[in-house]
Amino acid sequence: MGTKSNREQIDLTGRCGVLGFHHPVAMKSLLKAFLHGKANSTAEELKSFLDELKGFLSRFISEEFELSLTSEYSEEYVGRTPNFFTESQISQLNRDKKITFSQIFPFSLTLSFLPPKSSSLGFNLSRADLEVAKGTLRFLRDGGFYGDNGLIKNREKEIQQYFSDCKFYESTDGLILKTKTKLQSTKVLKLHNDALVFPLSFDREILEIIKQELEV
Repeated sequence: MGTKSNREQIDLTGRCGVLGFHHPVAMKSLLKAFLHGKANSTAEELKSFLDELKGFLSRFISEEFELSLTSEYSEEYVGRTPNFFTESQISQLNRDKKITFSQIFPFSLTLSFLPPKSSSLGFNLSRADLEVAKGTLRFLRDGGFYGDNGLIKNREKEIQQYFSDCKFYESTDGLILKTKTKLQSTKVLKLHNDALVFPLSFDREILEIIKQELEV
């Protein structure tokens, strides 16, 4: 996430990706994706990625689960809290036996305690999207973000300290700040209607801009 500019809003909807669009890792992945053009990934490449992702997510989920690509879209913001999933997402997973998330990779995935109805290997996933996903996963896996002593927990404290006295503030869970009232986007800020969803990378100037825009 960059600083304020005259050409683009600061995206706090979560849809710009967990890294923030201008993060070096995101830019490197996008460059590699560009070089691959329109070529599709192979079934072996996709399976290798899903196996790697499953190994990473096993840190946070003790039960056996399966991962599959899906055409469904979800507003669930995973990967932005110290335990990767929020408490409500874990409750949903235990209740529904599955959860779909679309806001972390360039494609949607379903995590399920039940065998998927169809194989992901039938999807025509571009190699470009797979390269972006692989770069994101490596960064999340190796970056020290999760757990009680992870960087997301430190970011949570920073966000909480900065906004807890604001009239719109309700609570903070990792990089997700819940608001008391629905928010409208401004010329500077692009907002989700009931939350500020931060990426992993942002600078302190962003916090001041948000405060100036919303504390009116």
